[in-house]
Formats: sequence, structure tokens, C-alpha cells
Amino acid sequence: MKRMKLFDEIYTAERICKTDETVTGHIGSGTVFKFVDVQNLSLFELLDGAEWDAPEDDELEQFKKRQAASEKAILSLMDMSLMGGI
Repeated sequence: MKRMKLFDEIYTAERICKTDETVTGHIGSGTVFKFVDVQNLSLFELLDGAEWDAPEDDELEQFKKRQAASEKAILSLMDMSLMGGI
């Protein structure tokens, strides 16, 4: 089991995965904790010399979909601005 510290709390999981803005802990096929839209990943500290696990495919795909949706929304706002709609 891996241990992760966030402020004064210790979280335990078999796998702890990190993307650009998400930290997730897994035991077996279940998720035991998940932090989304993280602004400062340096607050999360793995203990006992542990290393981050690679994110699960579905987790990575969800991140990519959110990122693509954000980019699409930004481009849409830029288009509206250029057309005088904002």
C-alpha cells in the first residue's frame, strides 16, 4: 500500500495516479479518493519513497476529453468576441 500526505491527512491506496490536474487513489478496481481540478500538485506528497503510478486509460481519456472541451469553449468565446458578440 502507498501512502500520500495532503496537509495533515494521510491517504492510503494500492495505486496513486497523477495527471496534470487530478490525483486518484485506487484499491483493486475501485477508486478510494479523487481530487480533481487541482491547481497545485506540489501539495500532494507520496511517502516512504513511493512513486506515482501511471493513470488508468479511462482516467487519462476523461482528462483528454475535459481538456478538449475546455479548448473548444475557449475558441468559441474567441470567435464570439471577434464577431462582436461579447
